[in-house]
Amino acid sequence: MTTRFKHRLQHGPVQIGMWLSVSSPNIAAVVQKTGYDWFLVDEDELSGQTARFDAIGSKGCQPIARILSQGSLDDCARLTMDWPLILPLRSAVQLIGNKDKFLTSARSSKGPRCLLGLVSSTTAIAEIGPIIATDTLDAVVINTAELAENMGLAGTPSCASVQAEIEKAARQLKEKGIPFGVVVFDPSLVTTHLEQGATFLAVGGDAILAVQSLTRAGHMAE
Repeated sequence: MTTRFKHRLQHGPVQIGMWLSVSSPNIAAVVQKTGYDWFLVDEDELSGQTARFDAIGSKGCQPIARILSQGSLDDCARLTMDWPLILPLRSAVQLIGNKDKFLTSARSSKGPRCLLGLVSSTTAIAEIGPIIATDTLDAVVINTAELAENMGLAGTPSCASVQAEIEKAARQLKEKGIPFGVVVFDPSLVTTHLEQGATFLAVGGDAILAVQSLTRAGHMAE
């Protein structure tokens, strides 16, 4: 699975995914049945449930683990699951000097772990240049909602200043040939990010979709 995911990062087709904040295996099973290429699972939801997520992934929908804290890196390296990892960009920098050891310890029978850096602040965008020069990351993920919040523009990832920062990051990554993806829940921006060169997108989140569905249901009951 991971080998196919990494190949498509470079060669296509575009991979469409779902950002799971609840990260229930039951929700992941629903995502798998709706045709998504990948889904994200936060590290706190992995304990005792890895086998269930793996079973879903074996059916064609790639699980990806989001690692939120530096303290989780050692635990993550001991995991035997062959999942791509998304880490904050600064944590990815800290792995540079120890990349071979980390990827070797994280190696499964299917090959080395796929490592993705998460960009969710203007500070991280400023660090992109030095990071991609090390050839450490397989890809970069830009979270538009978290970037907007970091810029004091929460809830408005489509505003011009946020999009300018995304364009800046996309241009650097594309020039260096580093695949990148975008977390974008606004359908009107999908084409923009594809034209910028994104090779994978998160176009929905379980919590947001649940709120939208419940809101619609409530209006129908009025």
